This record gives sequence, structure tokens and C-alpha cells, in this order.
Amino acid sequence: MPHVVDRNAVKQIELGPCECPNTPHPVDFVRLSLRYSYMDKMGLADAFGQGVEAASRYRFLKRVKDWNFVDEKGRKLPISQATLSDLDEATATKVWEAIDKVDNDARDGDDLPNP
Repeated sequence: MPHVVDRNAVKQIELGPCECPNTPHPVDFVRLSLRYSYMDKMGLADAFGQGVEAASRYRFLKRVKDWNFVDEKGRKLPISQATLSDLDEATATKVWEAIDKVDNDARDGDDLPNP
């Protein structure tokens, strides 16, 4: 479909050795959406109007499509605002660096809203 964003187009980025409880896999990774739709960009611009934290949360939830993070019982952590709020600083920094890389390498070359 040439007129719509392919929501299945993702890039997997390895974040380093697994830091999950009991080390269930060799590396932690995130899968990030490669493009924002027009409405995603409008939502991001609106979120910037609410402040940097709102824009960051919106951007995180639009970009992160999958990861292999699990809890102490081996259950996959949901991709949600609550989980984002609970990420430790080192993990959050790795995820944000991955998001920044995808944003910088965006195939459509469109600029993101600038607050």
C-alpha cells in the first residue's frame, strides 16, 4: 500500500548483553517502528505542546513495537507508559539512544516537530 505507513516495518536494535532476571536470552533488543504516519506526527506536535515529558512518552510509545525484556517470573514486560515509568536509567538510556538512531536514520527524511 503505497499511500500508508507500513506499521510492520521495524528495525531491531541490540542493546547489549541481557540484563533480565535469570538472563533468559543472550542480548536485550528493541524493535522500533521505522516511520511515523502523518497523524503520528500531528500527535507528537500536540504532545510537545503539553511538555517535553508528554512528547517523550508519546514518541516512546509510537516507536517501540517490541522488546525482549522480561520480569523475575520470565513474563514479557508490556510496552506501556507504566513500564516506561519503571525502567531504570541505564535501560531507558539505551532505548532512547536506539529511538534517536531510528529517528536520525528515518527513511522519509521528514523533520520531527521542534518545540
